[in-house]
Amino acid sequence: MTVTSNTEQVRLPDVPALTAVLRPTGGVASVYVGGVVSQTADEWSARWHALVVRLRRDGAPEPIVDAIHERIAQAPVSAGHPVELALFASDGTNDGLSPVFVLPGFDQPDWAGYGGPAHVVPILNWLQQRPPYVLVVTDRAGADLVVSGGAGRAPRTRSVRGPDDEIERNAPGGWSQPRYQHRAEDSWRHNAAAVAHATAAALKRTGARLLIVSGDVRAVQLLGERLPAGVRDTVTVRHITGGRSFDGSQHDRPAAVAAVIAAAVAEETARTLATFVEHRGPSDRCVEGRGATIAALERGRVATLLVTPDAVRTRELDAAVRLTLLTGANVRVLPVGTAEAPAEGMGALCRYRRYR
Repeated sequence: MTVTSNTEQVRLPDVPALTAVLRPTGGVASVYVGGVVSQTADEWSARWHALVVRLRRDGAPEPIVDAIHERIAQAPVSAGHPVELALFASDGTNDGLSPVFVLPGFDQPDWAGYGGPAHVVPILNWLQQRPPYVLVVTDRAGADLVVSGGAGRAPRTRSVRGPDDEIERNAPGGWSQPRYQHRAEDSWRHNAAAVAHATAAALKRTGARLLIVSGDVRAVQLLGERLPAGVRDTVTVRHITGGRSFDGSQHDRPAAVAAVIAAAVAEETARTLATFVEHRGPSDRCVEGRGATIAALERGRVATLLVTPDAVRTRELDAAVRLTLLTGANVRVLPVGTAEAPAEGMGALCRYRRYR
């Protein structure tokens, strides 16, 4: 048995990368290092020793253990800093080592196991909590766009300046006053159209379905009116307070955005579960329980797999997730204690009924 080297660098995960990790059919070591700070080298050594014990307990061959250890040694691990990583290694049935995935904000306990297939549910849950989004902070002259591709990627900010700079309605009184006001209103509309165009492009580029908006009340209103109908119909729009100019809201904005994202993720989970509950039973548009769900997966019927990880044995869960991703279906991880969750912690929304 050999383990071949893979020099790909530490990277953020995505679904295609996880699908590649899941392809091997032999034994795979899966290791997660949570975001606990190891203050000393001895503390880090003790954590790694505990992971090695778990791998060996599950029957991981020594070349696999050594390969994982070598890869961790190459990762950006240092005392006094959080370590948030996921690593996988197979027994030579594919390219051996997979990339080291870095998981910023991953606050789960350390975990290690050996078996087949790879255990990627923690990463899927981590990705689920970090959807792409676009934040627009707008005023009557333009906007600042904060664009995030999700999956832990750092957001990028760009400014959009509208084509018109006559944005003030202040002018001498008299017969010319309405003309100045009309020019200003036209400028606001033109600038809002430019912001709407840039926003729609950013949403399309990232695939984001969450649009967060704040800023001048009139500018926000004009932006909403000028977003293409296709955008308004397909994205979730949420508003937060705060303006584009420095008004003190900048300090609170990250927390406000994080709260909106968490709420949007919970709402998406609730919508998915509501659809599952609606079609539960005789309609046969959904299945539940391990046996029925695996059977639907093997027939390629599943559109979205719903899982409650704590209610399913790890390897049964891993097998279901592998089938799901290899057939191009989606996975929705349900929180512990979710009401109306599928029986036996596993169910699915199907692409079509059993008898087509």
